[in-house]
Amino acid sequence: LNDSFLFEKDIVLTYKRVEKSTELDFIAKLYHTVNDKSSYEYWLSYTAEDNDIYNYAPKKYALHIRYRYMLKKWAYIELLPQLLQERDNHFKTQKAIALNFGLIFSK
Repeated sequence: LNDSFLFEKDIVLTYKRVEKSTELDFIAKLYHTVNDKSSYEYWLSYTAEDNDIYNYAPKKYALHIRYRYMLKKWAYIELLPQLLQERDNHFKTQKAIALNFGLIFSK
């Protein structure tokens, strides 16, 4: 879109041989770079399942927001709040949050 925003969409098809099922994921991502130290990543995803019981029926909906802050050129901290709705849980909204610390190894 411009230097600060990047939009990406993915479609991922996964075949599970043991379960004899197929999963189809539709993912939309928006990357937002605020400055050299801060960035956001927004994910919206939908997963459908095809097997003997379901014919590409909804399996999971998810919304993720990732905030990354660079502590140094090689270290960062991330905050990841999420909302999930899964068929196994009767599509009740589940809330989760994660705090990650990461290191970047490169030359």
